[in-house]
Amino acid sequence: MESSESRPSPSSPAHRGQLVVVTMFVVAIVAATFAWLWNYHRGDQSLEFFGAEGARLIRAAPIVEYLRSPSDESIDMSHAPGLLNARTSLLSDASYDWSAPDPRLEAPQFSVRFSRGRSHVVVTFDFENRTIKSSTTGRTAKLIQKTADGWQAYLARQVEQATPAKPPEPARRGPLE
Repeated sequence: MESSESRPSPSSPAHRGQLVVVTMFVVAIVAATFAWLWNYHRGDQSLEFFGAEGARLIRAAPIVEYLRSPSDESIDMSHAPGLLNARTSLLSDASYDWSAPDPRLEAPQFSVRFSRGRSHVVVTFDFENRTIKSSTTGRTAKLIQKTADGWQAYLARQVEQATPAKPPEPARRGPLE
């Protein structure tokens, strides 16, 4: 037989402390589950837009190249600062205006190729119309202004960093007297 002194009573401070700890664990589990589900579903439409293989390449392809034009050389962006954030923006549903009616790629200007071995996806941008096209599905989508501006600035920085600076010209001197 147990004595009443060995167990804390429901109104004792020890019992309330246990209740607080259990409540904190339950709240933490609920919050973690919500966060996991939220992150899991925040790219559903992007996954459908790029296809599973295209999305996989955008997320983790070891070779990323900016394709200036078919006749020009590409710029390797594989280790460029900010690439992880740029990749993430392409795979987030919040980067797109999915309600835009039938977006068209009217003036494709810039393309980025994500490659791993023989697999690749080319993402083509039309910044004038804020549209993007995926080579894996052939579909186009409308970017939100913030994403379009961010990618345009990001690609401009890559071109700027890849273009070698001209060495300063030597000062011209007059005839020696």
